[in-house]
Order: sequence, then structure tokens, then C-alpha cells
Amino acid sequence: MSDQMPQLDERPILLVADDEEGPRVSVRFVFKDVYNVLLVDNGRDAIELAKKHHISAAILDIRMGAMSGIDVLNGLKSVDPTIEVIMLTAYETLETARQALRLGACDYLNKPFEIPVLRQAVGTAMERHAVARAMRETNSLLTELQRDIEQKKFQQEVAESKSEIYRGSFKTRIC
Repeated sequence: MSDQMPQLDERPILLVADDEEGPRVSVRFVFKDVYNVLLVDNGRDAIELAKKHHISAAILDIRMGAMSGIDVLNGLKSVDPTIEVIMLTAYETLETARQALRLGACDYLNKPFEIPVLRQAVGTAMERHAVARAMRETNSLLTELQRDIEQKKFQQEVAESKSEIYRGSFKTRIC
């Protein structure tokens, strides 16, 4: 990992992947009091961190060494589709913006970034992540409840069948 790993607490995790130190350090400075901020200088490390930690949102540079931000976006979404991703670039093109949005990026910002714009983008990303996580947990709970209801219904049908069989054999013995 490129930057020193901070001690993580219960706050949401914001991952920043940029091959330039300046933007990484700037983002850490802006958000260090609000989120756990993890910094890396390449895409491979970003994806590895996502496999080890519950990342809420990520800020990715479009142009990095061996792996583009678009490739990292795709990798992060395959690890956890609820990770919200903000693309950051000094080389904006319509095609990369379209590609990023098609792959699920929630925002696309230019370098140098304005701090209020970045704060708004990250705040929105964190809210979207929280909603997506809540929906995922609710769906899991509903699926589990549906299985329980089906199991109880099956058990009730078995009990009723046994009761009918018992009543039928009891009537036969009486007659």
C-alpha cells in the first residue's frame, strides 16, 4: 500500500486512489475528521483494500499507471456493488464520463477540484451508499422471512395431512 494505513474506527470509509500525492493528501485533509480515509497510489491496491474493508465511497483518478480509474471502478463494483464511486480527472472527455457513469460512478469531477463541490459529491455518495446498504439488508431480511413463512406453511400442511390420516385410520378402527 502506498500511504500509511490509519487506525480505522466505526466511521464510514472513503477510499482515494490517485497516482498524484497532492490530490490524495488534499482529500485526506478535507475528510479526515468525518470519515476513515484510505489512500493508495494505484488501482490494484484500491481493489485489494475493497476486498479487506467495507468501503462506502471511493474517489478515483481516471488516469493512473498500470490500471485506469475506469478499470478500478469496474473492479470495485465487482467486489461490492454498493460502493459509490466519484471519478476525478484533469483530462475530461465525454467518452470517459459516459463510460464511468455507465459502470455506476455517481459523479465525475475535474481537477483541480473545488472543496465545496467535492464535499457535496462525497456527501451524496455516502448517502447513496447508506440507502443501498439498507435496501440490501432489507431485501435479505424479507427473503429470510419469506423462507420462514414457506417453511411454517409446509409444516402446517404436513401436520394437517397427518391429522387427516390419523382421523381416517381412527374411523376405520371404530367401524
